[in-house]
Amino acid sequence: MIIANSTERFLIRKLLLLALLTCGNAALAQRILNPSFEGTPQQNVPPDHWTPCHRFSTPDTQPGFWEVTKIASDGSTFISLVTRGNQGPFANENEDIQTELVRPVVVGETFTFDMDLSFSENWGHFIGFGSDFLNYDTPAKLKVFGGLNSCEKTELLWESPVIEHTEWKTYLISITPQTTDVAFLIFQADFSTGSPEFGNIQLDHIRPCSFEVEWVSDTVICENEPLVLDVTIPNGTYEWQDGTVSPLYTIQNAGNYSVVVSNGCATEKFELEVATRNCLCDTATPIQTVPFDSTKCRQVEITLDATTPGGSYVWNTGSNDPTLPVKNPGLYSVEVSNSCESKTFDFLIETVECACNISAPNVFTPNGDGLNDVFEITGTSDIARYNLKVFNRAGVNVYQSNQLDAYWDGYSNRNELPAGIYYYTVEVMCIQGNAILENSFNGWITIMK
Repeated sequence: MIIANSTERFLIRKLLLLALLTCGNAALAQRILNPSFEGTPQQNVPPDHWTPCHRFSTPDTQPGFWEVTKIASDGSTFISLVTRGNQGPFANENEDIQTELVRPVVVGETFTFDMDLSFSENWGHFIGFGSDFLNYDTPAKLKVFGGLNSCEKTELLWESPVIEHTEWKTYLISITPQTTDVAFLIFQADFSTGSPEFGNIQLDHIRPCSFEVEWVSDTVICENEPLVLDVTIPNGTYEWQDGTVSPLYTIQNAGNYSVVVSNGCATEKFELEVATRNCLCDTATPIQTVPFDSTKCRQVEITLDATTPGGSYVWNTGSNDPTLPVKNPGLYSVEVSNSCESKTFDFLIETVECACNISAPNVFTPNGDGLNDVFEITGTSDIARYNLKVFNRAGVNVYQSNQLDAYWDGYSNRNELPAGIYYYTVEVMCIQGNAILENSFNGWITIMK
């Protein structure tokens, strides 16, 4: 399972399919049907999906026969096989049992599984109608053969040590066919010494050497929003690249990560490369300062404004303020930065000798307190006529007037405008001495609230 605190828009990841991992092979699904030998306890009859390979092989579905009372290691029943000594009608014959695999093991492929084995010291039966009891109380070995066709013991694939313990013990069985594909597995009891002897062996609980882990491919996570990986498996052991041995691991920083997972049978290494990014930038307000070129009267001071939320500023004059008062002509530039981006803006300012010099504020506060509530243009000469236009940053005309005594109150068509920076142009006719002159001006005005 994977737990991530990041939202999907902050976490770019590609989930891999669930991987059923096995010891060195790609055959991951259960290949053996009825792997715990479940069925009705019966003498000389194996459970479903299991068959003997010759007429002298009479495996029993235990417990309950031939003095066997052992409890199965998994489920309710198990299989018992015997070896026969050099007496009786079935002398020197060893029992076996086979199953057809769901999918063959091809040449060179490795199929690995666990199996529980044990020995019963109370295995035997009376001979004929007499009172003699024949003990099958010698430990035996198990041999695993494989073949392409039913009951073909083409190749010996695995052999156990002598099974002398009466309790169930688990054995790791790994088969790799070399001569032919294996479609049938045959399990055969065998003499412990190589000489004919009466013995027995019990089989139960075959299980593939596999486990399930959900993993992720290389991914990008948000800074300060960790990714938590969970590789928990039954009977698992874990070792991460830094020596951590917990199945849970928290990733907060960029880097390469890996974990070796084992269940005592299969071992697999998983690797992951993680990068980080500042996901707050996905929703941050972009820097929107609007640069402009302006021509102003020589004696008039204007203010360049680069204010942006969360911004820092470096002007080419050395100032670090968001605004810069300018009286002299020239090229002014400012680098505006926030935690997500950095942009540079240029302001080209030129000066001219002006007729009809006017004065206009660069900030007003239309809040109704009676102080600086309107944007008012005044002149050093008598203004006979003027035409004022105001635009927002998108270039939309939000106000215009040619009434000398109608000052702008920060409204547009009776709608209150938001605080911010606006651009204005004004065309003026004035009387200077005995002359009637005309001029035009432009600039920036900030509404503050």
